[in-house]
Amino acid sequence: MKSIDQNNAYKAQKKIEKEKQKLQVRIAKRIEYYKKQKEKKLEDYKKKLDEKYAKVIERYKKKQNSKLEYQQRKLEWKKIPKKLEKKVKKMPSIEKIKHRVLSLAQLYARLRDSDENWYWKCISCWKRVHRTKWDGWHYISRANMSTAFNLNNINLQCKHCNWMLHWNIQCYRANLINKIWEEEVKKLEESKNQTRHRTLDELNIMQIALNTKIKEEYKKKNELWKWKQKKYLHLDTNN
Repeated sequence: MKSIDQNNAYKAQKKIEKEKQKLQVRIAKRIEYYKKQKEKKLEDYKKKLDEKYAKVIERYKKKQNSKLEYQQRKLEWKKIPKKLEKKVKKMPSIEKIKHRVLSLAQLYARLRDSDENWYWKCISCWKRVHRTKWDGWHYISRANMSTAFNLNNINLQCKHCNWMLHWNIQCYRANLINKIWEEEVKKLEESKNQTRHRTLDELNIMQIALNTKIKEEYKKKNELWKWKQKKYLHLDTNN
């Protein structure tokens, strides 16, 4: 009897274990099912949000474009201020800029050839002349654009040689050869037959370069003048 009861108890235990295993499997399946349902719900919710915000962004873009178009129309209808129109009208022409560059080149030639007391020697007669009686004169006429802005072509000449002796060109040439050598003079004479048109950019670059050179020459002259003053003061103190 005992053996029969033991077998029945063993069988009952096995059944219970099997039922437990089945329950565990069912529970695991249920948990996975709920997890998948949650993921699906989250994905659906994300899709709804994306669709919602996509519609909002489209509306915003439409509003933005309409506002931009309105602003463009508004700005197109606005007139240019009169001050700017006047400035545009007053923009200097090429001829005016050419005249400016020529005047700067002559000023640089005067500073280059003069000493600290503003005295210089005439290129033709070689006389020492004060600044009140000088002219910055071209060896080749400044009507020729290929040589008009060449600094070797511009030299200081006294008014007597310029006006009374009609430029005194022979002495001018001879002294110019001594100053810049014969090769440079020949180059100037060869280039006078060439035709050249200056652009606005070229003229502006030349204007900037000449301004810097003029400033440097002014500094040199001031330094020479100061040095001369110190020298005289030193001599006076010794006496």
